[in-house]
Amino acid sequence: MLAALFLPAFAAAQSPCPTLDRSLEFGMYGTDVWQLQVYLISQGDLEAKWATGRFGPWTQDALSRWQCSHGIVCTGTPETTGLGRVGPKTKAAIMKECVVLAETPYHKSFAQ
Repeated sequence: MLAALFLPAFAAAQSPCPTLDRSLEFGMYGTDVWQLQVYLISQGDLEAKWATGRFGPWTQDALSRWQCSHGIVCTGTPETTGLGRVGPKTKAAIMKECVVLAETPYHKSFAQ
């Protein structure tokens, strides 16, 4: 199973921010899909058990929720509006969010 391949990287992940060099959509596989899943998990939109590296229905639903909650798109389909697909607008929003995450210091009380 693909999850076993990604498990060591998941445990060692320093940042939930994905590297998105291509558009991502239902049916795709890869490390970038897994990174997107880890990001969606960190945002509370996806359960950890779905970090498989495969862009399936759970990832698509989680991404759709994230897109809507961030004011990108709330209706339509991947083909008509991009809902549930990582295209240029979603990629830009994720990267913007990641800059905020990277600049936000961790609370020391939680780290100790």
